[in-house]
Formats: sequence, C-alpha cells, structure tokens
Amino acid sequence: MAEVALCLADDVPPAEMRVFDVGNVSVVVVNVGGQFVGLRNWCPHHGAPIGRGRVERTLVPSAPHDLELGRDFQVLVCPWHRWEFNMTTLQCLADPRFTLRSIPVRLYEGRLYAQLVEDGTGRSDDDPGRRGHVEQTGH
Repeated sequence: MAEVALCLADDVPPAEMRVFDVGNVSVVVVNVGGQFVGLRNWCPHHGAPIGRGRVERTLVPSAPHDLELGRDFQVLVCPWHRWEFNMTTLQCLADPRFTLRSIPVRLYEGRLYAQLVEDGTGRSDDDPGRRGHVEQTGH
C-alpha cells in the first residue's frame, strides 16, 4: 500500500471538502466536525464527481406539518441529483444500498495522507469498520 501526502489538515476546514488527483484516482477529503473522511470522487447513483457537491444538513423526523433540519454538516449532497449521503455510514439516506466508496486517510503531524493500493487506486471497503475515517498518529 502506498501512502500519498495530500495537504495540511488546516486546508480542509470543518464542513468543507477538497479534491485531489492522485495517480489514477480522484480523492475527496471531507472534514466532518474535525474528523476527516476519505472518499473516491464518484457518486454510486450515476457517477457524478461527488467532490463538487456540498456538505449540508438535512430534514430529520419531526412532528406532522413541521420541518426540522438536523445532522448539521454531516450529509454530503451529490451535485447532479441531490442524493444525500450520511458521512458516518457513507450510505445514501433515501436508499442505503447505495454507498460512497471510502479511501483511508491518515493525519500525521498536521498533514493528511491517503492510503492507496500499489496500482495507485483507492483502497475501498476492504475494512468496512474503518469507512475511510482518518487514523490519527502523532500531532
């Protein structure tokens, strides 16, 4: 597995994301409340570049005739069809069968690194428990 430096962690502010082209894969890093999530820049619905979407909040269950927003800045919205993805599970809110593909990222001494397989592609879903969230080693 190859590890590629992406940027300083400070370059990805909370509720924002950055796109990096690394080898033959496009990597998206999202800052979700100070936790960094690595993704392939690809929506499972129709292949949109998910890194052109937005990190937002969404409607949550509420009383009849009430609209309540929640999950503040924990939802990634696809730029093409506005499909919403939970940034904790990476699953689509409307249809959990559709899941974003994760790429492990690591924070080391203030820098973010993507962990890619030897052929330069993003390792995805090899370890479902990690789901692309950042591994912190050192500060």
